[in-house]
Amino acid sequence: ITYDYLIVAAGIEINFNRIKGAIDALDNDPQHVVSIYTRKYAANVYNALNNFRSGQAIFTFPATPIKCPGAPQKIMYLAEDLFRKNNVRDKTTVTYNTSLPVIFGVKKYAAALMEIVKER
Repeated sequence: ITYDYLIVAAGIEINFNRIKGAIDALDNDPQHVVSIYTRKYAANVYNALNNFRSGQAIFTFPATPIKCPGAPQKIMYLAEDLFRKNNVRDKTTVTYNTSLPVIFGVKKYAAALMEIVKER
């Protein structure tokens, strides 16, 4: 697997060692690979997103339990807004990959979130 940018949304037990190459990428390529789930790596997120100019921005919801089910989407929506403010949204493909059969577990919110996704 190759990628230009990877944003990792890890599970409840933060163990980046279980993702091949994650520690190396997080430590050595903080402009392309970031995570919101630890203080050490979260500090790099804003700079990476603010300096993003074009390409793929991929956000994930893992198949494992996570502390806040909305967090992967929250950072995606914040990033998408920043891409618009920086005039790079038209050069950016935003992808949200989820292990769930729906975008969000609560039906009422899932419907509203799908409308936002369709708009953007």
